[in-house]
Amino acid sequence: MASRESTVWMVSARTGLDGRKGTLVLKDRALVFRPESDRYGTSVFKLTDVRRTRRARASPVLEIHLDIPDSPRIVAFYFVRPPPMRLPDDKFRLFPRYFARRSAIALLRKGNAMKREEVIEWIEEIEQAQGGRA
Repeated sequence: MASRESTVWMVSARTGLDGRKGTLVLKDRALVFRPESDRYGTSVFKLTDVRRTRRARASPVLEIHLDIPDSPRIVAFYFVRPPPMRLPDDKFRLFPRYFARRSAIALLRKGNAMKREEVIEWIEEIEQAQGGRA
């Protein structure tokens, strides 16, 4: 199988909402995430442990649902930098969480326009590597 490679941010319960920037590679029947920083190790997700793969609606985000004990159940790969879920402190708003969420959604939609096809191709290749299993 030919390997596929993209720059992504991995986000899970262990990384927090900012995620970790790195390279995602599909090879040898596994998804391999190599972080940009040397502080973190490589994460390998065998395709046999991937229960479901999907693109988060209207966003450049690939989600994998895993069947691995003692690990996050869902890992997301953002094909654009994850948007901040907080507005800068210098902006006063009556409903800060609402505006932060709206701002994040707008940034993801903009990223979706650029990366939508790439995420769809990843999903197709993962499903093909799994033998057509979704």
